[in-house]
Amino acid sequence: MGAFFNNLFGGLGSTIADFVNGLIVGTLTFVDNVLSFLDSLKDVLVHGVSSIGNLAEALTTLGSSLFPMIPEEWRTLILAALLVLAVGLLIRKKVSS
Repeated sequence: MGAFFNNLFGGLGSTIADFVNGLIVGTLTFVDNVLSFLDSLKDVLVHGVSSIGNLAEALTTLGSSLFPMIPEEWRTLILAALLVLAVGLLIRKKVSS
């Protein structure tokens, strides 16, 4: 009878240890995947901000070379309007897709 209980609780202890081990490994894998996703999301956001900055610089250069008679303040307003339009179109394209 003693051997029966020893085998019963031995198997139960092993099963509980396997269950806890699976929970820990699963949780760590989930956290690792979430952190990897956030890292890739950060890279996408950094690339997007740098692209918008490059677009603004290109539009400023183009505007000052094509229209040197327009005052600087007006060019700044036109540039801001064009950037808002470009970002709005990108958002609209991503939302409607």
